[in-house]
Amino acid sequence: MTKLSRSAIKNRSYKCLDNTICKSTFEALFINFLYINNIKYSYDKYISNLSRHRYDFLIADINNVDKYVEIWGMMGFDRYSDGRKIKEELYKEQNKILISVEYDVFYKSLEAINSFLVNLMIVNNIKLNNFSNEIDKLRKYERYDYKNMLKDLKQHCVDNNIEVFPTIQYWKDNGFEYQMNYFENNRISIADVAAEIDMSRKFVKRGFWKNENNWPDKINSGVKDDGYWENIDNVMAEVNPIIDEIGHFPPLNKLSEALYGGIVKHHGGVVKLANSLGYTVLLRKGDGYWKPKDAETEILRILITICKDLNKFPTPRAFETMKYKYIKRYFMTYPEQYLKIAVKLGYDKNTLKKVKNN
Repeated sequence: MTKLSRSAIKNRSYKCLDNTICKSTFEALFINFLYINNIKYSYDKYISNLSRHRYDFLIADINNVDKYVEIWGMMGFDRYSDGRKIKEELYKEQNKILISVEYDVFYKSLEAINSFLVNLMIVNNIKLNNFSNEIDKLRKYERYDYKNMLKDLKQHCVDNNIEVFPTIQYWKDNGFEYQMNYFENNRISIADVAAEIDMSRKFVKRGFWKNENNWPDKINSGVKDDGYWENIDNVMAEVNPIIDEIGHFPPLNKLSEALYGGIVKHHGGVVKLANSLGYTVLLRKGDGYWKPKDAETEILRILITICKDLNKFPTPRAFETMKYKYIKRYFMTYPEQYLKIAVKLGYDKNTLKKVKNN
């Protein structure tokens, strides 16, 4: 058995009725409530592209208005309390609707928990009627630890006739992102995981998974033939949603391997394609690239998207936490541009707060 760190041994994860893996029994109860009442949700994702903080739950109400649910716990710890304040302020700054649930409600009886959650859904216009009476299912969750992870990985390999242990990216693409992140955080190599379930990676040669004949049947069904990427409309159908999300032409780490390969093979590469569409790809360049006259237009284009819902212009360091390190580098290299661009975007140069138009 792989030797685990103390944090890994103490890991508290739970598998819910819908197979979601969550971090606490409070979340497990809430997830099971949503599941038995057919309420769709998103769990543990980034609050926005501008933040490294993650929400607990995102649920759309009956009018398709997004509601963010946070289950607050461990309030006796200063670090946790400070984190709560930061997240609450973040929701406020980004004009997002926050529903706060205190952890102590989950120490009550199942009847009281269910009654509280039903009322929470009604008050917040998420679901108004036809709630499930199967409240005994709220506690139908199980501890999910390292052994359970290995069991699920092995079963997936058996069900899909996989004889050679797949790559980390394969597992993430097929619903096992939680497990892969767990291994990474606890420094467990994928080779050790393969050995634990009596599979070996020693036969995996470079390019093995590029051969479609080695893929499981359900993956083969989605493979696009070589001519697909030759059509620029197909390429842009994949690229445009990414542009809408991040506000600029995607860097290499935002492109799938297949899409990147198609752009290189049929359209002269990412930079050439971006330039032909009027975009600049912000890659690492040689000396002079970050001069204001070369980068200001592109930086402005990105910041218009980033700052549209912010009441205060971010600090250079804040851009790094927003996953825009190159913007931080730009402002650190040319500090005079910071206030200049902030003013152009409608912020006061002294307070950096949004100037209200009368």
